[in-house]
Amino acid sequence: MNQGWDAIVTTVFGADSQRKNQKAEEVQKILEERAGSEEAAAPDQSELTHMMRELEQLKGQMKMMVQLMTAMVKKKREFDPLPILPSRLLPELIASKLITPMPPKPANPQAPGPDARCEYHIGGIRHWTNDCYHLRHRIQDLLDHQLLSFYLRGRDAYYALKNPCPSLQDE
Repeated sequence: MNQGWDAIVTTVFGADSQRKNQKAEEVQKILEERAGSEEAAAPDQSELTHMMRELEQLKGQMKMMVQLMTAMVKKKREFDPLPILPSRLLPELIASKLITPMPPKPANPQAPGPDARCEYHIGGIRHWTNDCYHLRHRIQDLLDHQLLSFYLRGRDAYYALKNPCPSLQDE
């Protein structure tokens, strides 16, 4: 295959080998049809322009698809505001067996400091319990499934727990 076309197709399609191969085969067929004639070495300008336009359109479509997929994956979860610190909720959530502590995670070198400890990660280092992203997700899961709810009485915040399996409290 012509190296120039191969470079153009590779630039446009990158890692998408199926589409790349499909377009490369189309280009190869055109070049084979012209084999033996003077046109084989240099396709006419209008055909090159047409093929480049098609390649650019496909490149734009692929770029849009990648952006949409990335946006879908990176959509951040929105957390409900908590009137009580996660570190104050954690012991009760563990006692009621709604949450099980996780094993410690490897230390994050960009974390607050070596003295930071997370009780949800069984004393794991380098982040505080109140800043624990995993704990915050678990608490939000409980709120979403209505196993945890908050209510205010005056200036004080209270919480109520529902155990999905009451038989677990007897253990």
